[in-house]
Amino acid sequence: HHDSSQIGAAISRYLDAGDARLCYRDDGSGPALVLVHGWLLDSTMWAAQVTAWSPRFRVLRMDRRGFGGSSGSPDLAADARDVLRLLDRLGRQEGVQTVVIPRTDEQREHIRGLELPSVVVPDGAVDAQSLIALSDLVVSAGGTMNREAVALGVPVYTTFGGRLGGVDE
Repeated sequence: HHDSSQIGAAISRYLDAGDARLCYRDDGSGPALVLVHGWLLDSTMWAAQVTAWSPRFRVLRMDRRGFGGSSGSPDLAADARDVLRLLDRLGRQEGVQTVVIPRTDEQREHIRGLELPSVVVPDGAVDAQSLIALSDLVVSAGGTMNREAVALGVPVYTTFGGRLGGVDE
């Protein structure tokens, strides 16, 4: 089930997750970027990023269960499945191209098992510098890819939650 309504400048869309109705917002156009908020917050926490990135990117923000416009009870175990539901929807759209670099063979097989035509999962090592240079945006928790993106002039967003500089220790 899917419906949408207009709230402010963002379009709120809803994804049926069985026991919850998940809200996500869709701003801008271009390559897609999916943002998921932290605990006790909602997708409005990304307002500054949406303002900065929506002129160049399609910015999708999902409210986790029990937060913002999503129904259901907060459930850490369901969060990953919910993001996969959203990726499943997006990964079947022609205008979305995503490269996922898994850390383990198990992750690689799981992502490939989703059979998403717009998601590329490399078989092995990749030339990260070339991949970054050809990217519209890099989202990474690691220090090396983030530094390379900055050096190449590619916008970067870090998901590393530790203290500044801690990723290099």
